[in-house]
Amino acid sequence: MRSLTNAAAVEQSQKLAAALFAAFAGAGVAAAAAGAPNWVAAAFAFVAAVGAVVTLVLVWSHQRAQRRERLESMTLRRAIRVGDAAEAHRFYELGVETEAQEAVRQLGDEGHARYVPRDVDDGLVHALSAAASSVGVTLVVVSGPPKAGKSRTAIEAAAAAMPDAWLISPAGADALVKLANAGCPAEVGPGQPCVLWLDDIELFARPGGRGLGPDTLEVLHGWARPVVVLATHGGKGIAIAGPDAARFQETTSDLLRRHPPFRLAAELSHDERARVGDMYGEAVAARLQRAGIGEFMVAAPRLIDRLETERDCPEGRAVALAAIDCQRAGLVRPLPVEWLEEIYGRYLPGPTAPDRFARGLEWATQPMYSRVALLVRNEEDPPGYAAYDYVVAHVQRRGSSIDDLVLDRVARTYADTEQELLLVGMAAYGRGDEERALVAWARADERGSFYGAYNLALLLERRGELSAAQAAYGRADERGSADVAGYLGANPSVAIERRGALMQEDAYRLADDQGDADAAVALGLILARRGDAEAAEAAFRRADERGSFNGAFNLAVLLMRRGDLDGAEAAHRRAEEREAASRRPANGGSRPSTAQAPSPTGHDTPVPPSPQ
Repeated sequence: MRSLTNAAAVEQSQKLAAALFAAFAGAGVAAAAAGAPNWVAAAFAFVAAVGAVVTLVLVWSHQRAQRRERLESMTLRRAIRVGDAAEAHRFYELGVETEAQEAVRQLGDEGHARYVPRDVDDGLVHALSAAASSVGVTLVVVSGPPKAGKSRTAIEAAAAAMPDAWLISPAGADALVKLANAGCPAEVGPGQPCVLWLDDIELFARPGGRGLGPDTLEVLHGWARPVVVLATHGGKGIAIAGPDAARFQETTSDLLRRHPPFRLAAELSHDERARVGDMYGEAVAARLQRAGIGEFMVAAPRLIDRLETERDCPEGRAVALAAIDCQRAGLVRPLPVEWLEEIYGRYLPGPTAPDRFARGLEWATQPMYSRVALLVRNEEDPPGYAAYDYVVAHVQRRGSSIDDLVLDRVARTYADTEQELLLVGMAAYGRGDEERALVAWARADERGSFYGAYNLALLLERRGELSAAQAAYGRADERGSADVAGYLGANPSVAIERRGALMQEDAYRLADDQGDADAAVALGLILARRGDAEAAEAAFRRADERGSFNGAFNLAVLLMRRGDLDGAEAAHRRAEEREAASRRPANGGSRPSTAQAPSPTGHDTPVPPSPQ
């Protein structure tokens, strides 16, 4: 608010000065017309001339105040040199948690804990140094679980590699885009490097130029200076898409595929533990090894105890669990207070009431020290509440289920932007909840999302809904082809290829229905690769019954891997007989199949993968 007040004051002063000096100029003219001495008219003219200069200065000051006002609305704090920020411990304003004083006392430090060097430091410093010496934009990401030390590691590396660079912290995804388009802040000299600090890249990544993505990186490239986008990842405490994450797409995962992150583990490595021992002694090193460096520093287990063992405020526990489960469901942004009040009753013994919710919210947001609480209030407008990431990760590891009503609210109502819907769908799929993944991705698809259509098509294909999958691939084709530059790593040819594969599958099905043995083999291979062993076996049997060598051979392999040795031996014997018959010139038996279905083994004879 200070800059707003300054801008308004400068504008008022400008108007007052302009009015006063216009009056002096008019008075000088009137005095000359009335026959006053020349010196009187000259005095009025001199004052008017000075007034013109003062007015110009005030106009310039007003414009500068407006620029500062716009910049401050886009950033969390004023730009500062990276080295100065580290020296003044300003990284505690950038996402690094303030250490618990009990931890600092155990370490024997004063004020703040010293930085413990990590194994990734050398590579990270090298990457940042290279980026600082080249004009253009570079995305550098430090990834790891909550409380692994990502933020501190990233800032310390930046201070070592590029201490004279200017540190700028955008206030959010929208602010990042506005800042990129507004250009480098005026206080940064020509050609000087900048570091854009994004704590939790998940909150900034958005497709189509609406947040961090290829469009925004391209705009930042136009700043004509070294620009490092330094981000952390993985601190929201949620699992996205599980082991199948690579099959699906959204902005964050695409960014990380194109810009592989530096990874931190929660546990100390052997070398890191040795460094802690050198700094603090073996007893502290053993303690940090057991607890994890970040967890020890913020005394995170005390938060778990508060959530799980303190029973004095069931309303507070209910409010905290509501926020935690929304985040586990993929909604990573701070939650409006109305949403928490709407769903906290699902975790509350007894009826809800406004006074119970108010008491619960106060309890859940009560800090243990500094800003460490079960729920942290976001001061943006409108304010929201985010669950503490370490607690979210703890509940996630415990594996407790999420209330169905909360999951429905998140997938069908609360998640609203394209990126939110993509993440909610990924989280749902990671839980094995295909229905809500379909809901979220279908809503993203309805908003014209390439990723929404592509992910929806993948899931529909997996479920065997081939016509709907083909239509979704078609929508992805159109959107990727029309605006592929807006999506990092989203290659429309992938969607086109998958759509073509489905069309080919439809053709195989039609030919199989008409009695074609080769088509039945090709269809069986597709089904086996998809993991539908039962349908693949049926297709191979149809081909076998039609006298196909490949049908009998693939059926034998499938039965053998399933453990049906007698059936496999019989099918293999039929395949051998047909192969021998095909070598006799006058024999009309079926020749080995020439179907062009891809072979997962790379052999001339197609062999299905192991049934899942």
